[in-house]
Amino acid sequence: LNGVVQARTTTTVIPQVAGRIIEVSPGFRPGARVNEGDLLFSIDPTDYELAIERTLAEIEIARSDLARLEAEAAAERKVWRGQFPDKPIPDLIARVPQIEAARARIHSGEASRQAAELSLARTVVRAPFDARILETQLDVGQVVSTNASVGSIFSVDSLEIAVPVSAKERSLIGPIDFQAVDIILPAAQGDALAGNLVRASAALDERTRLRTLFISAVDQEQLTVGEFVTVEIAG
Repeated sequence: LNGVVQARTTTTVIPQVAGRIIEVSPGFRPGARVNEGDLLFSIDPTDYELAIERTLAEIEIARSDLARLEAEAAAERKVWRGQFPDKPIPDLIARVPQIEAARARIHSGEASRQAAELSLARTVVRAPFDARILETQLDVGQVVSTNASVGSIFSVDSLEIAVPVSAKERSLIGPIDFQAVDIILPAAQGDALAGNLVRASAALDERTRLRTLFISAVDQEQLTVGEFVTVEIAG
């Protein structure tokens, strides 16, 4: 049987923040391999560092306002108790709404600070898993946005071989239970690669009316996406 090597899943690389690219890893190039956590590229962090400084300043202003209001409220309560010892002090005189507003500004500032720090962390983009780079044209100086793809990658252990089979061929193979198969590469000069039949498609191809079998190779480093191979399955 004949089949084609494909990646089970392909991940599109899209930055979560916008900005100018200041560094691109040599490993973020088509065909290269990267390990989980390796740097792919970096975005200029200046705007996000300034955003953190702004939020810290806003928090300090709100805290200062809160301290002033609490001091004024304490003074007003003291005066009120001296003049009206049997009456509760009104909220407006005790600065209750103003104090609550100042505390709300502090909470809002803290949330903005966390969001700014998260955006700053996202200016450094790293590989989410051990991967091979399919395609990218990213380079230093480019300006990227949050909705534009800058490349695509696939997991190094996600390669599999899709083999279309007729109904008769499928009946000869029998139940699929990870039986061993041999994979013969086009330029193979030695032994065939070992593999396993892992699953079958749930539907027929609408164009060819064939079912697809999926085979996983034990040594996936020998496979290349898009390569046509020969597969021998015992029937």
